Amino acid sequence: MTEAIELSFEGTLDIERAREVYQKVEQALASGPELRVDMGGVEDVDLSFLQIVCAALKEADKQGKQVLFSSVPEEIRRKAAKMGFTREHTGGFFWEGGAHAQKDYDG
Repeated sequence: MTEAIELSFEGTLDIERAREVYQKVEQALASGPELRVDMGGVEDVDLSFLQIVCAALKEADKQGKQVLFSSVPEEIRRKAAKMGFTREHTGGFFWEGGAHAQKDYDG
């Protein structure tokens, strides 16, 4: 069985880093059946990051893969909710104890 691919992000994930984030996520999804994203070092995000996350979850679902998030700062969860990325609309990927299995995402 192939091991999970792990990504760790730090700093501010905004439009200026969108291409970098997208490419890392896309490459990781292509490399294994499960992607684990450590958000512990993330200080801030903008809408572009949240859109990349939603696109990654939908793509993983199509491929039968999983995406799990860990160590998501409370401020990031609050900001995501303010932007409409609520537990109900995203399957709770940032809200389930910091990690969420893709199989529960209903996109």
